[in-house]
Amino acid sequence: MLIGHKTQLYLFKDGQRLREDGVRTIFEVDSQRGIFRLRICSVNESDTGFYTLLAQSSGGQTAAGIHANFVNVQPVNAKFFN
Repeated sequence: MLIGHKTQLYLFKDGQRLREDGVRTIFEVDSQRGIFRLRICSVNESDTGFYTLLAQSSGGQTAAGIHANFVNVQPVNAKFFN
């Protein structure tokens, strides 16, 4: 299934629908290349779980999943240079 403008995408974590908040949870879609990306800022151990992406269109539906395991997460002090 190709990701296009009529494709509906739904993301779940451990069976519960995950919603983008634009700050900590960011969804990125590259419909030309058929890529969906989830970014979680300030990840912590409670983000561990099974993530499922469900794509639906008039042509049908498909799903893919991955188990993400975050252990011993340490805070990162990032420095940005110009």
